[in-house]
Amino acid sequence: MQLLSRAKTLVAGLGSAILTGMTTYGEYHLGSS
Repeated sequence: MQLLSRAKTLVAGLGSAILTGMTTYGEYHLGSS
């Protein structure tokens, strides 16, 4: 059960990081053009 909880936390953190990265990349891309 603890493994599942850890996996959920990892996925949540990864998703958050990707979302932040995409937002930052998108803003930079729109701002440069």
